[in-house]
Amino acid sequence: PKQTCPYDFYQYWFNVADADVIRFIKFFTFLPQDVVEALETSVEQEPHLREAQKKLAWEMTTMIHGEEEAEKAIFAAAALFGREDIREVDAITMDALHNATEAPSFFSLDEVEGILSLLTASGLCKSSGEARKMVQGNGISLNNEKVKDFRYKPVQEDLIHQTYLVLRKGKKDFSVIKFT
Repeated sequence: PKQTCPYDFYQYWFNVADADVIRFIKFFTFLPQDVVEALETSVEQEPHLREAQKKLAWEMTTMIHGEEEAEKAIFAAAALFGREDIREVDAITMDALHNATEAPSFFSLDEVEGILSLLTASGLCKSSGEARKMVQGNGISLNNEKVKDFRYKPVQEDLIHQTYLVLRKGKKDFSVIKFT
């Protein structure tokens, strides 16, 4: 985990292109032929389900990091994208996500002017103007809750494990900010 974050590792394999996934499954896993054939059919008939990518990511992450870390990676992905409670992601995984997103760290919430400054400091938005427009357009979430007011300043109760804030712009871009 110190060399490769289990979440990042899982996501790497999950994001393999449809054109490559079956080749990778054959090359890197020990799955039986009938399972590989079923996954190949799934890629051809229902690529949007990403069953082969899920299986490849699971197999590889389990092999390298173990089942528990693979389950945490799956849960963290679901939480980051709003399908699970973000506050349930463990602190170790949150720290790994913080490091992976190369997000800024702050000493305390007192250093932060508000949500706009967090969005620009994290790199999710290039300017305060862009950040304001994203908030007004309902495109920013703080810990999976839509931010309604561009003047909002995070408070202690917002911190996950008393240390982290998860900012998300749109559906896929996120940053985990740490307060030490």
